[in-house]
Amino acid sequence: MKKFKILFLASLLVSCADPIQEDLIDYVNNGILPLIESEEEITTLIDMMGEMDDDALTYELLENSILPMTREYLEQLQAVRPATPEVRELHEMAIEIWTLKERGLIQIYAAYEEEDMTMITAALESIAESTKFERRFENKLESLMVAHDVEIL
Repeated sequence: MKKFKILFLASLLVSCADPIQEDLIDYVNNGILPLIESEEEITTLIDMMGEMDDDALTYELLENSILPMTREYLEQLQAVRPATPEVRELHEMAIEIWTLKERGLIQIYAAYEEEDMTMITAALESIAESTKFERRFENKLESLMVAHDVEIL
């Protein structure tokens, strides 16, 4: 997921209650926003890792910071329980994004551990797949927001 810079979601005034609208607002405000800081920290470390020239330091960063933080983030993300099928579908996409990222990071870690850099190709494929899911997630989120009169303030 791209870094959300959402401070608050508000619904437009509508004449009847919309459970999807309410769930979407709750999902972003109470499910996703509390995790943004962790997501940004992990993303920063991954970017940092990509710029490192020292294999030992890269391995250490993966082992001691990135992988544990990613596992914890994924656990917290999986604990979020949207109420409506539409928002649950969106949330499953978010989980898939981070599952693919974690898989790729584990493969990179294994490549360093086994000193087999050919394993990096599979890792990069997982991470590239997560990027595709990010775009789908963003499009689905935007569609739901439009369909249920939710706007970012």
